[in-house]
Amino acid sequence: MLLFGIVFGNTPNADCQNAGLAGVNNTQQFMQDVHGRPVYLMTEYNTQGSPFYPEKYVKANLYLKGGSVYHDIPVKFNLQQNLVLYQLADGTENAAITPIQKIIFTDAGVDGDMLNKTFKNGFKSLDTLNQETYYEVLDSGKISLLKYHGLKITDQKFY
Repeated sequence: MLLFGIVFGNTPNADCQNAGLAGVNNTQQFMQDVHGRPVYLMTEYNTQGSPFYPEKYVKANLYLKGGSVYHDIPVKFNLQQNLVLYQLADGTENAAITPIQKIIFTDAGVDGDMLNKTFKNGFKSLDTLNQETYYEVLDSGKISLLKYHGLKITDQKFY
């Protein structure tokens, strides 16, 4: 009877509420789980870390794939989306769409550890990392020593 009512639109309003159809007030459906136990929304989240590296903008020189160089641009990485973000003089944040080959930080940053750090992309793909992935270059020569800065998201439920 319920299926017939849904297909032909003849279902009484009480059956629509139990079926959870759109356009009908069915807030009670979302307040209980399948076994009739109440569901409580979590309103407090404990987040650790930041998707940005470094967390605040730090001045760097940007070397574009076409050969152009931009000096002393405030930059940070969005590790979650593998984006280079930069800040304009008026404080506006933008994502770089021009391919950047290398980034060399020219300022120490808040923690004092960013000075002369170099990041490059264009290396061979590995697992989920592709040629657009930025690596910190720890040492270079015949062989380069690279460090990947990644992001891991976990969700824990404490019962």
